[in-house]
Amino acid sequence: MKRLFFIFLLLGAIVFGYNLGTTEAADPLTFRLEQVEAFRHVLETGDWLILGRLYLVPTEQTQNTDSFSVSTTGGDFDDPVTLTNNVYLTSGTDWITEADGTDITDTCGLGLDLQTITCTSTGLADNTYAVTVAYRSGWNAYSAGDVFVRLYDASTLLVERTAARVSYGLVGIYLSASDVASLGVTWGDSNIVLTALGTPNEWAGAYLTTKAITWQATANLDATATTLTTRLRLLLGAIEQDDSTVDSGDYVGALGITDAGAQLAVDAFVFMKTAIPEAFLTTTFSPVPTAVTTPNATSFEAIQTDVEGTSIYSSIQAINPMAGIVIALIGSFFFGGLAFVKTRNVPISALIWYVCLVGAWLLFAIPFQVVFLPAAAIIALFFGWVARKVFD
Repeated sequence: MKRLFFIFLLLGAIVFGYNLGTTEAADPLTFRLEQVEAFRHVLETGDWLILGRLYLVPTEQTQNTDSFSVSTTGGDFDDPVTLTNNVYLTSGTDWITEADGTDITDTCGLGLDLQTITCTSTGLADNTYAVTVAYRSGWNAYSAGDVFVRLYDASTLLVERTAARVSYGLVGIYLSASDVASLGVTWGDSNIVLTALGTPNEWAGAYLTTKAITWQATANLDATATTLTTRLRLLLGAIEQDDSTVDSGDYVGALGITDAGAQLAVDAFVFMKTAIPEAFLTTTFSPVPTAVTTPNATSFEAIQTDVEGTSIYSSIQAINPMAGIVIALIGSFFFGGLAFVKTRNVPISALIWYVCLVGAWLLFAIPFQVVFLPAAAIIALFFGWVARKVFD
């Protein structure tokens, strides 16, 4: 009987000691891993690309509540309390701490880790209290590096990376042909799965999700490019539907994957544009303003307004409001005349004179009518000269 008594006493001590810790805790933050697919012959014959949708939804969760049994000495917590999730800091009230129903938030501070709360000078008598912390959390309080994405063959870890972004996105794991050979993995093996795991550095019981892989079998690089293009468009289209902050067409357009969609793809696999370049819309850069490429009176006035905001224009105007026109006329006459003296060629000298006028317009914002009204005559004169040179 004495032994039995001591056993019950020991069990009671264990239970009491456990109750001094967290008695109720919020769930660790979750995430979604969806639509995991595998492709081979992506960049070279025999390589693999595992691709899927990973959602670390950046929403605020205000319903998090952790409960503790805390002892105080001299009004201070004997030990800080550690929350299950990080507190997401905003301009509002982000956490509320109560001891036996009394709000003591003003006496508490949040640690730099965004998880530890310490309370001092609470005014509480030396005793043990039921402390609850209600707080705001969410993936906004974390980084993408807090989620590990792992490729397993049964229980064997093959490759690991972190998530790409806190948002609705894609994640990919690439194995070169030599990687596939050295790992000894078999295409289509159902034991090979993709998992996503919250980092144990943040959560003792981190959220874990595992997804089976859909194997997209293709015979060669060209066939893979076609299949990968189709499947990538579907993956991005699914993200457009799930993410309320984007619209249909933001990632996938009628003619190809947009720049925004390309960024998600490259986040998952840095060589995605190399693998399937034709899948993406071609973006060209032109240094010429749209107002110049599609000219009309409003466009010319818009360019003139831009010029009027430059320091050169301001400096010339400070001399005299007519200084720009005077400089344009004198400068164009000088360079046009110099060209005529050197070449004795009217069309060439007229063209140089006109180029000087255009330059003056872009520098000094002289009236665009002065520049563009003689354009037709200058072009006709120069064209006639070229024609005589060619056909005479």
